[in-house]
Amino acid sequence: MKTWKYFLGETVNMNLSYASTFLSVLMLFTAIAFSPMAMATSDAFHPADTSKNKIIDQEELDSYVRLWQEEDAPFIYAIRALYLVHSGGAYAWDQSLEAPECWYPFPEGEAQIQLFGPEEVVVECAESFDDPGVEAQDIDGSVLTVTPTVTLDGLPVDSVNTGFSGSGRTFQITYTAEAQTGPISVTRQVL
Repeated sequence: MKTWKYFLGETVNMNLSYASTFLSVLMLFTAIAFSPMAMATSDAFHPADTSKNKIIDQEELDSYVRLWQEEDAPFIYAIRALYLVHSGGAYAWDQSLEAPECWYPFPEGEAQIQLFGPEEVVVECAESFDDPGVEAQDIDGSVLTVTPTVTLDGLPVDSVNTGFSGSGRTFQITYTAEAQTGPISVTRQVL
């Protein structure tokens, strides 16, 4: 039996031994989701994903819940891991969101490339362009290698050179990955 003290000063005694029990008390702990333990992260992998394969399995979840019970892991990360496992286990990462919302269920049976930042970026002449990047996953949730191709007004170039920006010319970055079902791609326009 362990006593948990919440940010509102209330305490609750409980003994959680399995992740399934954890789910049944989820509603009791929703107030914790707003605790200061919500930390930002730049890590594409959820801390429960010890295999770093963008899939959280039941064993990894149980291990992370035990870590949370020992007060060595944030509660909201444990809740998110539980949500991801109950959504199939595979997840994607959106760097524009704060943790734990940055990890979201990967759509089952669909390969995808997640474009970070806007699809269209306006860059003033001679300003630098920092590509916010992409992340790709195959239908099974495995991470795919992405190859970017840059064109200027339809002609291949090595990179985005913003010295040409503002002259009505458009760079297009096409991000391509080879999924089990064939090639997938997304594009970004740099004006």
